[in-house]
Amino acid sequence: AETLALEAALPTPLATWLARLCQTSRLRLHLCADLPMAWHRFPYEWLTLDGQPLHDRLRVWRHVPRTAEPRSPVPPAPVALFNLWPPDEAVQPLADFPLAPAEVHRHDGRRWVEALLRTRDLHAFSALCLIAHGSERADARPFRLPDGSLWELPPAQPLPSLVILLACGDNGGNLLDYAAALLKRGASTVLAALGQLDARDMTALLPILLHGWLTGERIGDALDAAQTAVAWRGRGRLCLLGTGELRMGDAPELADWATDRLAEHARAGEDTALRALLPRLTLDGFLHAGESS
Repeated sequence: AETLALEAALPTPLATWLARLCQTSRLRLHLCADLPMAWHRFPYEWLTLDGQPLHDRLRVWRHVPRTAEPRSPVPPAPVALFNLWPPDEAVQPLADFPLAPAEVHRHDGRRWVEALLRTRDLHAFSALCLIAHGSERADARPFRLPDGSLWELPPAQPLPSLVILLACGDNGGNLLDYAAALLKRGASTVLAALGQLDARDMTALLPILLHGWLTGERIGDALDAAQTAVAWRGRGRLCLLGTGELRMGDAPELADWATDRLAEHARAGEDTALRALLPRLTLDGFLHAGESS
């Protein structure tokens, strides 16, 4: 991917603000879903500051719902893994895949993937992960199958809460646009690439990412852990769209409580509820009274 100097790529007030924060700490930038598409397509992951890449210091969540209310945990269920990778290629991302079949239901090849799509409701799964080559074209279906034909998830198919797309995108954000369309179809969170991934990255990344999800980590934290742990070639190119706090779990944690419930417990004198409530109220006030662009 290309690199862009932060100071030259963004308007001065925003560039100055981001540069100051990124020099002293890691920053997680939330882009509300109602911002113009140009905000979501911008390649923040390719920014540099003083000549050094920013992808370890700046994480960007795109198309974030404009609400301070948390998303309820996803009920525990297996992950559906669609493997549409050519079986004759030298690098096989799922070779020696470590997760148990009870946790990850793997389907290899178009025939078995489409059979599942005809016969099963994807809501039975906590997440869908798809591995394929990308078409890398904005004017065509997003995935390229081993026979060269182009493919996409059936447009009318219900989707689980989490969708992970391990495929190459183009540098203009064709997969980000496709991921945004999946959010409108019912997914809460989609991971998709801006630019190209490497098959060796998928091999290293996926077990960490899915292990985090299956053990109750919030998907944004699981992605950050994978980004940090893996010395991968397409570093920073896998992007999060939607709800980064999404997690799978049996029971709500304090951070999952509705604001009204937090307020009730805070009024009863619970300090932990009060500490969780104050930033929630600050965010809610900004979302209702602040500027959206």
